[in-house]
Amino acid sequence: MKIATYNMRSGGRGPSHWRRIENALPPDILLAQEAADPTDLFATDPEIDCTWSAASSGAKQLKWGSAVIVRGIVRQTLTVPGFEGWIVGAEIDAPKTLGDARPLRAFSLHAPTRTGVSYVELVHAALDAMAPFADGAHLIIGGDFNLTISPPSASESRKIKAQEQAIQERLRIEFALANCWRSANPEAPLAQTLRWSRDPSIAYHIDGLFVPLNWLSRLRACHVVTGDDWLSLSDHNPIIAEFDFG
Repeated sequence: MKIATYNMRSGGRGPSHWRRIENALPPDILLAQEAADPTDLFATDPEIDCTWSAASSGAKQLKWGSAVIVRGIVRQTLTVPGFEGWIVGAEIDAPKTLGDARPLRAFSLHAPTRTGVSYVELVHAALDAMAPFADGAHLIIGGDFNLTISPPSASESRKIKAQEQAIQERLRIEFALANCWRSANPEAPLAQTLRWSRDPSIAYHIDGLFVPLNWLSRLRACHVVTGDDWLSLSDHNPIIAEFDFG
């Protein structure tokens, strides 16, 4: 099974952008941010289901939002109060080889920009709002956190803020979630997931993918998708994790 997260930037580049994802990745679960409504695009595909909601900025509704797109069936759309369009959730069937009847709840998170409120505060508030959905379910959270979401390796000189580290620890301890990229690449320097337009050389690592800790034995790989053909599509790069559920 492949799970991916990807900020498509301002609604993406239309159907060709979606086709690029499908041809190059192709994920079983895609957690998309800044995505245009994909409902019509997948309406005639019996193998793919999706849920999407538009984000808003103040009183203005934006043309893009967050989405969960699955190769399967969305059993239920999950609305996170206070974060409509910035966080979208879906309840779907968990892999049968997990051996229990609990559903899988997947959330596509995009930390919003709100005047006078830090990203750290907003991500904590988002986690507070998602916490009730963790009960009785397998939980996946992925997306654009707008802060450093993985710890640096032991060999790196770069440091992260204590507030960012607290969020990473909260995901691991309170939510019992594993960071796919860091788990699969324990010694690697933080990979760039965002290219800042003013200085693309800065290795911002603000996109992440988190799955239940007891899935780690099934994690086979996780990497940031790079290449010149992705540069024109978005200022973010997709992250994709591969699992063996037999």
